[in-house]
Amino acid sequence: MGCRISEVILLGTGVTIPSKDRNASGVLVVLNDGTLLLFDCGNGILRQIAKADVDFSKIDNVFITHLHLDHTSDLGILVKANWLQGRQTLNVYGPKGTKQMCDLFFSKTYPYLEGVITLSVTDIKPGPVLKNDHWSISCFPLTHGISSLAYKVETEENKIVVCGDTFSPVREPNRGLSTFAKNADLLIHEVSFPDDYPYDKKDHTKPTPLGKEAEEAGVKTLIVTHMYPACEGKEEQIVESIKKHYTGEVIIGEDLMTILLPNKNK
Repeated sequence: MGCRISEVILLGTGVTIPSKDRNASGVLVVLNDGTLLLFDCGNGILRQIAKADVDFSKIDNVFITHLHLDHTSDLGILVKANWLQGRQTLNVYGPKGTKQMCDLFFSKTYPYLEGVITLSVTDIKPGPVLKNDHWSISCFPLTHGISSLAYKVETEENKIVVCGDTFSPVREPNRGLSTFAKNADLLIHEVSFPDDYPYDKKDHTKPTPLGKEAEEAGVKTLIVTHMYPACEGKEEQIVESIKKHYTGEVIIGEDLMTILLPNKNK
């Protein structure tokens, strides 16, 4: 049996602004060999992991897309929880500044947590991140207010792409994202605001440009996440805007939604 991504759990599909329905950002990728890969660890993510009936202490690797609080706030909680459970090690990967953030957090702000577990933190550059005989992870730079990354998980059978926050038209300034995500089984991407919302800063995505990008990439399924309150009640409109240009499946992400990926060898 080949290694494959068996399911993806949307732990948090919201933003910094509190919502009764949407937690801050987090995505859990589950491989059929039991490997758990956590992408982002925003506020409340550990509780979401518990709600998903997943053992947080089985997560070896955390991948941060960018250093905004709604994507990183529970990282310290994850370290402490592992310590309290007797866990010894944890690996964290993220854009430039991730190591400094962790050093300041654990040595200056909460020094009692420094060294309680072996925490390996790596600032990564675009390109390969982690690889073994069965799966690999690479990353691609995105345009946002600060350094932001998209991660691609590839196995022997399938591949998915998880994007951090980004302004994402088809061509500029994220030239190359559609190539990075080419023919992915699943693309997880933000839509922070509907097309008609008066937001024109170049750090978040609206649905119509995303539809063009997803079609160019040829991804099979597009999962919409990171939705601000302005999207509430406009989910159908957002899907319609995306479908103007995108012919694949569109799913509006919801907290604790599990996406099962088909076994292509069956």
